[in-house]
Amino acid sequence: MKRGHFSVEVAEIYLHDLIIRGLGIYGLNRISSMARSSGIIINDDNTITIPEEIAIEVLEAFIQKYASLSRPARLTVTILAKKHGINLSEDMKIKQ
Repeated sequence: MKRGHFSVEVAEIYLHDLIIRGLGIYGLNRISSMARSSGIIINDDNTITIPEEIAIEVLEAFIQKYASLSRPARLTVTILAKKHGINLSEDMKIKQ
């Protein structure tokens, strides 16, 4: 991921989109475990809380874990990044 190309607010929206999709596909236990280990808190109302001072590092950690779930998960990471204007590193993108 290339730093400095998006705001913390954009990162939070992107994470929220990934988490909501992940909850529906991979289930609460798997996604909340990944989120917790990345420093993200999923609240009861499905909002997310991340420490602002480490937002980029948290985003990177969660994206790496999410993308490693499956090829469709990696595609979701790529599509949502494009939607939100987040530039991923080449190793995170789906090769065409």
